Amino acid sequence: MEDITKEETLFLSSTANETNDIYDAIYHLPIHLLEHKSNERQRIKLLSFTCKHSWYNIDTDRNNVFTYREDTNDYTVTLTPGNYDINDLEIEISTQLNAVASNYTYAISYSSTTSLFTFTRTLTGISKTVSFVFDSTYETEEILGFMTTATFTGVSLSSTHIISIGNEENLFLRSNYASSYLMNSDGISRSKIFGKVPILQPLFGLIHWEMITDNHAFDIELHANQGNMLHLRLTNENNRVIKLQNHYSLMLKVITYKKDTTNYGTIHKMLSLILLNQRK
Repeated sequence: MEDITKEETLFLSSTANETNDIYDAIYHLPIHLLEHKSNERQRIKLLSFTCKHSWYNIDTDRNNVFTYREDTNDYTVTLTPGNYDINDLEIEISTQLNAVASNYTYAISYSSTTSLFTFTRTLTGISKTVSFVFDSTYETEEILGFMTTATFTGVSLSSTHIISIGNEENLFLRSNYASSYLMNSDGISRSKIFGKVPILQPLFGLIHWEMITDNHAFDIELHANQGNMLHLRLTNENNRVIKLQNHYSLMLKVITYKKDTTNYGTIHKMLSLILLNQRK
C-alpha cells in the first residue's frame, strides 16, 4: 500500500533531446518534479508514446553484418541499410557476398513456399571449407535463415529457419533509471524496460500507444543518487537499437508517495498467536 502525495505530468519530445540520436536520447527533467520529503519516494510512469514507423528493417548495429569464412580467412559482409522486401534482400545479399568471396561465386534463390533461402556456389579458384559466421552483436542470422554458424557440405546450403527481415513486433523504451547492479557499461539496463509499444502500423504509419489500465508493470522507481538526467533508448526485444528516423513524443507521470511501512510479518505472527490462544 502507498499514500500518493503528488502527481505531475510531463510532456517530452525528442526535438528537445540533448544528443544527436533520436533513438538514444538524453533529457534533463525539471528539478521541481523530483523534489520530495525524506519520508517520500518517487516513481515515473509512461502514459503515452507516439512516433512514425520510420526505421530500416536492415540497419547498422542490428542486422546488417556477418562473416564469410573460407578455411581460416574471414571476410566481412556488410549489407547496405534500408527497407527491403524479400526480392531486394536476395539481390543485396548476393551482391555483397560475391564482392568479398575469393574462390567462389554465389547465386541465391528464395522459396515462397518454405520462406527459405538456398545459397548455391560455383568454384572459381581453390576449393575451401566455407561457412557463414554470425556475431552475437548482430541479428543477421535471422535474415539469412540460420540460428548459428552455417557450413557448406556440398554445392548448396539452405536456410534452416524461416527468413525474418527485421520486422519487429514491439518497440521497447529502456531507461537509465534503475538500480546500479542492473546497469550495463553504457548506463542502460537490459532488464529495465520503461515501456513496450506494439508496432501495429505499416511502414510510415503513425504508431500511438496509451496506458489504458493503470498498473505498475513498467513503472521506474527513482533513487536519490540518480539526479534529473533521463536517458531513453529505443530498442527491439533483444536490446538492439531501433534507429528511428523521425521524432517521437511521450507523456510521463512523476508520482510522489509515502511508502507503507507496516510490518505485515509482525502482524501475521500476532494474529497467529491470538488464534492459537483462542483454541486453548
